[in-house]
Amino acid sequence: CNALINQVLQSHIEEAASKEIVIQKNVRVPNPWRVDRYTFTRMVNILIGNAIRFQDPWKDKKFISVDVQGMQGVLVLEIKDNGIGIP
Repeated sequence: CNALINQVLQSHIEEAASKEIVIQKNVRVPNPWRVDRYTFTRMVNILIGNAIRFQDPWKDKKFISVDVQGMQGVLVLEIKDNGIGIP
C-alpha cells in the first residue's frame, strides 16, 4: 500500500512543486495488505490530481495531506487539501 501511494505521489511531485504545494504522507498499514492495485492507484491518482488542479493560488501555504490507515480489516484513505474545491 505504501509503495502504491509513493508511486502515485511521484507522478504528481513536479506539478505540485511548481505550484508550491507541499504533499504530506502518513501511511499506517500493517503488512501485508491486499488491495486492487489498479482501482486503488486510479482512485488516489484522481483525488491527488484534483487536489492539485483546484488549489487556491492565493494561499501562502498550500498542502495536500494523504493519510492511509489499516484497522480491523478496513483500509481508510483520507486526502485533505486547502484548495478552493471543485466549482
